[in-house]
Amino acid sequence: MLALAGSSVRAQDVTRDPTERRGEIDITYQHSEEQDLYCTAPAGPCATNGGVIPTHVVTTQSVDFNVRYALKERWTIEGGLPLISRKWGGDGKLPEDPIGYNHDPRIFIPPHTEATFTDDGHYHTYFQDWRVGGRYLLLRDPVIVEPYLMIGFPATDYPFLGSAAPGEHVRREEIGATIAYRPPFLNWYFSVEIGYQYVEKTLDVNKDATRVDAEIVYFASPKIAVKLFASSKNGHGILSPPVVDFTSDVYYNHDRLIRHNYIDAGLGTDWTLSDRNRLNFSWIQMAHAEDIFHLRGAVSMSLSRGF
Repeated sequence: MLALAGSSVRAQDVTRDPTERRGEIDITYQHSEEQDLYCTAPAGPCATNGGVIPTHVVTTQSVDFNVRYALKERWTIEGGLPLISRKWGGDGKLPEDPIGYNHDPRIFIPPHTEATFTDDGHYHTYFQDWRVGGRYLLLRDPVIVEPYLMIGFPATDYPFLGSAAPGEHVRREEIGATIAYRPPFLNWYFSVEIGYQYVEKTLDVNKDATRVDAEIVYFASPKIAVKLFASSKNGHGILSPPVVDFTSDVYYNHDRLIRHNYIDAGLGTDWTLSDRNRLNFSWIQMAHAEDIFHLRGAVSMSLSRGF
């Protein structure tokens, strides 16, 4: 979700002349709700009810900080860090909340007393993963081509077990490129960003994935832009859910091993407040889910300031 929100903010940044200003700071707030696990395993709970396992609602609030800085006319470096706060809708107690109970690290054999129990019905807040990387503006007009390299690694020792866990606590490297086109004399802009993620293995399971973001932007006026955008992730990993086994390392790490594939789509608008300030509002909805909680909806608001 955060990657998608960030891509919607970057729409006009790709088209700007990098010499206009040296950098930009983005702050993005996002609120989302997820419910029901959409899974594809051929047996177990996934084999019934059309492959949907009913669950409580997972509520996520996040604040993402991102900074970009132009070293030269074509080179840009960037970095960011999200603050994630998530809440599981149950209380982690049987019999009403078996999924939450199954995510209690204290009931494993041996118990993981060092881990935090996140599915207890309360918000748990952590700084998640640092993002650092760079981009090179290979072509600018009329077609924009901008290869990039991004690296992500955990900023804190946050928990990875549980529906309300803030992340998977693994390293990622992503290589890809943004390709964009703004037709001359038209108020339209088209872009696609394609990247391949190399994900740190857990229990020797391959979690590498392809990520694609795309958007169509219409500049309604010099200050207002309206956009349609979509984001997808298609990668490796295990099918969900694994058999509940409190002695199994696979079950303890299952939230890091499941592939979590999706296609999301959204609608947004950019409002240019001044030469240096821009406000973005976006609505995001899930269009396709595989082995992941279904996103009921997400709203985000971003403020960008150039310097």
